[in-house]
Amino acid sequence: MRTPTHITSAQFSELLKEFLERRCLLRGNTLLCRECGASIVHSRVIVSIHESGFHDKCMACGKRAWTMTLPYCPRCEEKPEERGCLHLSFSDFPKAS
Repeated sequence: MRTPTHITSAQFSELLKEFLERRCLLRGNTLLCRECGASIVHSRVIVSIHESGFHDKCMACGKRAWTMTLPYCPRCEEKPEERGCLHLSFSDFPKAS
């Protein structure tokens, strides 16, 4: 899975859901890659929060960022980038701290 960049939280949520449904298989308590059978691992990333009203321009509102872990297959995919961004509407900013 790639680090989110220039997308909304709803778009990211959909991409994550799609990744888990199409690329992963749950065996017992282990998440596996459907393609190669490797265990899915997680990478910690920092996602800056930007105001979506600026039409895909990265306009930060203060120093708001989320730290999250992203799943990926170490055999089939590159490790996710360490930094990315999500674009949220101004009304969502109080939730993003």
